[in-house]
Amino acid sequence: MNQYFNSAKDYFDKMRQEGRIKLIHDSAASQAMLVEMNEELEKMRLDFLMKEGRSMNEAKSIVINA
Repeated sequence: MNQYFNSAKDYFDKMRQEGRIKLIHDSAASQAMLVEMNEELEKMRLDFLMKEGRSMNEAKSIVINA
């Protein structure tokens, strides 16, 4: 079992060194980054909902005017 763990650890260490994966540690900088990402996602979600709402209103007006 240790053999598999060491192999996986070596694999992840290699991937990290090559820059293919990044480890995010529980630090103030990573917490700030997560907050910023959440704010950006929330803005994108609200933009989508507004566009979707406009599309629904346009569809309703087309049906009413038809």
